[in-house]
Amino acid sequence: MYQITIGCQLEILMVTERLLENKFRVLSQNTDGLDLIFKRDRLDQFFNLMNELEIEIGNDKIGNFEYTEFEWFAQLTVNDYLAKKKGEWINRVFYPHKSKDEGDHLKAKGDMEYWKELNKNSSFSIIPLTLQNYFDKGIDYAEFIENHNDIFDFCARSNAGWDFDHVEFSNNSNKKLPKLVRYYVGKKGVNVIKVVKENCLTNANDTNIRPATKLKTVCNTLIKSTWKEHLDNVDRQWYIDEVELMIKSILSSKKKTEIKIVPKIQLKIDF
Repeated sequence: MYQITIGCQLEILMVTERLLENKFRVLSQNTDGLDLIFKRDRLDQFFNLMNELEIEIGNDKIGNFEYTEFEWFAQLTVNDYLAKKKGEWINRVFYPHKSKDEGDHLKAKGDMEYWKELNKNSSFSIIPLTLQNYFDKGIDYAEFIENHNDIFDFCARSNAGWDFDHVEFSNNSNKKLPKLVRYYVGKKGVNVIKVVKENCLTNANDTNIRPATKLKTVCNTLIKSTWKEHLDNVDRQWYIDEVELMIKSILSSKKKTEIKIVPKIQLKIDF
């Protein structure tokens, strides 16, 4: 298993090096792929180079590189991005993307992912949901957050783990909370701190749960009859500010391009 993993990563590094040597602009790379940008008139040169690499690596029969073209690509980090699928390239022939399910025209990862598996942290899911509607549909992010009425999308979770206790501090008093806490950023609320247990053997320190400087409303139980009350208490401006910072970060480092991504090689095509 380790030999296979290391071998694949070394192959990705070799591919990256060869692309750079041929003046392709590599934007980012992770353990199973990379993305780059180049002029569309270099497509033939690109595919010729990739075919040579497949033969050199030994993937010309099976395990070929895969290519998916995106209409646009919004990226915060190498593992936090959102892209709209345009289609796939197979044997140098382009096939437009055909959606089978709602939302499958988008590829989302990390902080840009709304629908997540149960084992993943879906805290503050209103943020990726807003980003998807902003980039995909052009919906104003502040307006979207102001009008959104699913209280669960505003919630986050915090796990105290083995070394901490959740403690609520309010009006010079404190109360111990459960190991797993659900909360949202509220206009009214309390400070929730992860306090190091006395028997902790690590060098851990007390810490505020995210966001450190804002009040939180703990809501491990959310009865339907209280949803409106909680929605009225949500500090929607904090969520708006968070989304705005992310959008500014993306737009300041990216220009509008047509993009191509390869799960093993990710690339962008500029015009």
